[in-house]
Parts: sequence; structure tokens; C-alpha cells
Amino acid sequence: MVKIRQLIPAVLVTILLLTPSLGSATLYGFLDAKGVFHYRDVPEKGGRIKVILRDGVSLPQPGKSESDYTTDKFDPFIREAATKSQIDPLLVRAVIKVESNFNPKAVSPKGARGLMQIMPGTARKLRLDDPFSPKQNITAGTKYLKQQLDSFGDIRLGLAAYNAGAGRVTSQGMIDNIPETQAYVARVMGYYRHYQDHQ
Repeated sequence: MVKIRQLIPAVLVTILLLTPSLGSATLYGFLDAKGVFHYRDVPEKGGRIKVILRDGVSLPQPGKSESDYTTDKFDPFIREAATKSQIDPLLVRAVIKVESNFNPKAVSPKGARGLMQIMPGTARKLRLDDPFSPKQNITAGTKYLKQQLDSFGDIRLGLAAYNAGAGRVTSQGMIDNIPETQAYVARVMGYYRHYQDHQ
């Protein structure tokens, strides 16, 4: 059973991402010896406090290894799939970061699988045999993402369609009132900018 205090970091970051006036803020935090997470809106001397949110991008939380966030082993697959689908590999990387945090064995409560969290029905349409194969998943997910981007002609709407399904994005170019999808688009765009700034 997940403890309430373990959920607080994710909940707070989500609130910040959904609040425009706070989305560009920098949030600092640290984990004390008792496992309690503390937050500050200003830096603190002593070195124990770390940035966990900057400019709308949630960063690795204290207690997690940087290796949990590396993309090196998947980069060749990302570049190959992005080149084939004529899409920016940094955008694909941002989608993977938000979808699965680079966990190739990830399974969502709704049944989405693998790095790019592909639903079984979509996997069948894309002829994806093994959703847990990083190469296959990235190839199929990138192809599907490209289809949504081309269909809507707008990166944000394409991302919304990838997340919620094309039927939830209207022909007028509006995202239906789905807070989860709106937060998803904001997070992917935040990581996309982050990767562009640090490539």
C-alpha cells in the first residue's frame, strides 16, 4: 500500500503543472532522515535541498538514481524511428519520458504497454508484436505519434490525440476538457524544451 507521504511529491508537482501562474516557478525539496519530503520555494544553504521542478519540468526527485532517467540505451532506436517517420527525436524522447519514464516494462492501469505506452488495440493496428521490445515499441509509437501530428497539423493537438485518442480532439482544433490530457501536453512540451536546451 502506497503511503500518503510518498504521493505528495507527485501530487504537488501535478498541481504546479496545472496552475499557469506557478508553472514557471522553481520548486525545491529534500527528503529527511525519517523519509518525510519537505518543500521550499527558495533555495536553502547546506546542499541537502534539490530542484524538483523548474519552468514546468519535473526533475528527478531526491532518492532516485540518475540512471533511472538515462536515455542512452534507447537513443539509437529513437533516432532510427524518428528518421523513418520524419519527426524530431527529441519530441519522441519527451513522449517516452512522460509516458513511461524510460521503463520498457511499464504497464498502465488501462493496459497501455511499454516505453511509449501503446494500447493493445493500437498495437494491433500498428502490427506491434511485442510491446515490451524497446525497438518495436519505439518504432510503432513514433509512427502513431507522427500520424496524429499530421492529422491535426499542430504539435499540441497531436500530443493530445496521442494521449486521449483522436476522437477526443475536435475538428475545430480544440482539446476536450480533459485535465489529465492538458497536463500531459504541458509535461511533454516542458521536457521537449528541456531536451532542446540541453542537447
